[in-house]
Amino acid sequence: MTPGKSQRIGFIQGHCVGGGTTVNNAGSPQPKGPWADIMHWRWGSEGADLDWSGLDSAFDDLRDPLHIRVVDQRILTTGTKRAFSGFGEVPGSTYAGLLQANLEDCISCGQCNQGCPYDAHRAPFITLLPEALRQSDRVMLIPKATATRLLWEGQGGARRVSGVEVQGADGHKRILRPDKVLLTAGAFASSALLLKSGFTSADGRRRLVGQRFSCNYASPVIGRFTEPMNAGRGIQIGYIIEIPPQRMIIETAFAPPTVLGMMLPQWGSGFREKALQYNHYGVSFPTLSSDGYGSIDYAPLTPWSSPQIRFDLGPSDWARLEWGLVQCAEAMRQAGAVELFDSRYDGHSVALSGDVRSDRERIAAYYRGFSPATYVKVQSAHLQGGNVIHRDPTRGVVDSNLKVHGVDNLWILDSSVFPAAITLNIQYTTMALARYAALRLPLGERVMTSHAA
Repeated sequence: MTPGKSQRIGFIQGHCVGGGTTVNNAGSPQPKGPWADIMHWRWGSEGADLDWSGLDSAFDDLRDPLHIRVVDQRILTTGTKRAFSGFGEVPGSTYAGLLQANLEDCISCGQCNQGCPYDAHRAPFITLLPEALRQSDRVMLIPKATATRLLWEGQGGARRVSGVEVQGADGHKRILRPDKVLLTAGAFASSALLLKSGFTSADGRRRLVGQRFSCNYASPVIGRFTEPMNAGRGIQIGYIIEIPPQRMIIETAFAPPTVLGMMLPQWGSGFREKALQYNHYGVSFPTLSSDGYGSIDYAPLTPWSSPQIRFDLGPSDWARLEWGLVQCAEAMRQAGAVELFDSRYDGHSVALSGDVRSDRERIAAYYRGFSPATYVKVQSAHLQGGNVIHRDPTRGVVDSNLKVHGVDNLWILDSSVFPAAITLNIQYTTMALARYAALRLPLGERVMTSHAA
């Protein structure tokens, strides 16, 4: 968990190749229909000249190896079904139903965020990496190694990576000298590694690395029901409501101890009282793509001397979040909750009587004057940008093939190249984009995939 510099938003990063999303939340939607239109327009207006049909083919290539399918209803919890039952016609929604996920033979044990003990989550380290190791003796995997620095040779636009400094689990450092380097450490760590290595842009005259950082951000609405919901005893995300006009999705999700530890309001006795009732909760998360942009900053001579995320939500981001929270609160009311609350620090909640008019008035009063001063807790597990695609090397870090401008042998294949946040869970798009770029790589003898944890 990395807090932003302002402490207003927390960023969750998986300790995995790609780095930009938590490991075992398996939502894998593909941008289609209005989502594809939004992505093409936003990315295209930011200078990303991609072959969109080629990217669609990359999605198709990965669907079966990763076993991306609609979630099986049999593994959903009572709490998930109850939370979803309150959503009727949400203004602007184009789809409301089961989530696409990369799961196979899931028994709904509920340990998703703690690491699937049965490998039912078909992540690349379960599927693609073992297959690559079986097929070729030229693939070598070095676990628990951290890329700490890139070494350079040449000047200006004729630069190349001459070596990668790698620290092993034993603390020993050595220099690897690959012909080509694929940097796949995620939006935060890829930017941090480049900045620590002294690379800022193709011409070195401007700071482009770490810029135009964006994210998907979320905050929960929690409903308390009189009967047990068992919302933590099974798969944590089952349904999705898609609302393209707001660039928002709503997920029915509950992940104790994550929600209890980070998203419940208040401290002390108030926190304890709500935590003890966890088995009666249903949870909905409005998740949005940010309008605002920030940066990954690194100043080696400052007291902290480590990379920081400098990012704040803008007025439109807060306004859309309020709209989503109100929709979730109304859904909890319709689902029969007797109390609802969000993650605001003051711990206030709304008691629901069952009378439609008075309950709606209470919900309206709860969100009246909503603003950053309300201080709900906001988090992001979908970090994007920092090394964005742009045809112009004075405006972006990588070209349309994800090759770094001005460096002969360096490519970035992770979510740091996203020119704008895409709203949907980013893991499938990140992998498809990596597949898209890999098919356009020139062949070589030695390729190193660099993961900076």
